[in-house]
Amino acid sequence: MSSIELLTFLAGASVALSVAVGVAMAVMPGVSRAVVAVGCLAVSGAAYSLLPLPAVVQSTEELRWALRAVACCGVPLLWLVLRFLFDGVSDARPALVGSAGVVLLVALASAWPGLRPLWLGALSVGLAGFVVHMLWHLAGRRRDDLDEFRRRMRTALALACVAYVALVLVVCAAGLRRLAPVDVAAASIGAQTLFKLFWLALAVGQPSPWRRVLDVARAPEPPVQQDLSTVGEHRSSVNQALAARQAEYVLDTVRREALYRRHGLGIGELATIVELPEHRLRSVINGHLGFKNFAAFLNHFRLREAAERLRDPAFAHLPVLTIAMDAGFASIGPFNRAFRDAFGATPTDYRRAAASPSDA
Repeated sequence: MSSIELLTFLAGASVALSVAVGVAMAVMPGVSRAVVAVGCLAVSGAAYSLLPLPAVVQSTEELRWALRAVACCGVPLLWLVLRFLFDGVSDARPALVGSAGVVLLVALASAWPGLRPLWLGALSVGLAGFVVHMLWHLAGRRRDDLDEFRRRMRTALALACVAYVALVLVVCAAGLRRLAPVDVAAASIGAQTLFKLFWLALAVGQPSPWRRVLDVARAPEPPVQQDLSTVGEHRSSVNQALAARQAEYVLDTVRREALYRRHGLGIGELATIVELPEHRLRSVINGHLGFKNFAAFLNHFRLREAAERLRDPAFAHLPVLTIAMDAGFASIGPFNRAFRDAFGATPTDYRRAAASPSDA
């Protein structure tokens, strides 16, 4: 098989896998809110696989630039799909803005060849921003994730992304695309094919690995109003009884020493304080208490303390910012969002309602 034949075969396989992944993800229960993004991501992946084909290279310039635009849109779309799968976030505005920027910059590069390095440089910076944030979301937030299965998924995806980015950078730095364009294109599409096979394997099964990840993301955290001491008290097995005793000790330690007020407290440090192995502490907080992320566990205590102080007339003279910082929040923005999500009102409105029960 010649290099051209191998390239054509791999491109066809990659396009077929893009379609298969799109279908498998679209029919997965719970993906209805992101089905359009999944479909567009499949189209973008197919376009990326077609770019190196000789028929495309020798086609009109308009077609080549159109395919480049569609292919580059895959980066913000992949960012959106991963945010949806791991966090249940379906806000598509950043991805839509990113995709619109991609199309605009590609159009400018096509229309003004003299300024093409400027437009393509801006495009590279924008796409790199999505890639860096995606890797941070996968690897940087891995330690905060309390679900062991999702932690393994984050690691596998981050390694796959890093390996592909490293391959692209090596090819560009060494100038291999000019020396052996067909061989480099075949290697690139081969890497894409492997990644799509990996993704397809995660999308099939009952339940599929992606379904398990999404189910965890969509499961609600214990409400702030709930006393964590009552969580799981109906369970009576030996393991659950042990988890209940360990959870009670952890909760008592966190409350008594106000550990949630410490900025930068990590789960490893808490494990040392409560004298539990880190993996066991993760299991207690996630499996018994029901928290998906360590930050959400700490925010539970922070929000309860903040709410108590906002209701207490003795703290009426303190600004909301001071109460938020004293409770352990690093800034007012995350505090306001978390408080509104937990209590359905801004901290200021909550304080005002507590001070005027008749108005509330």
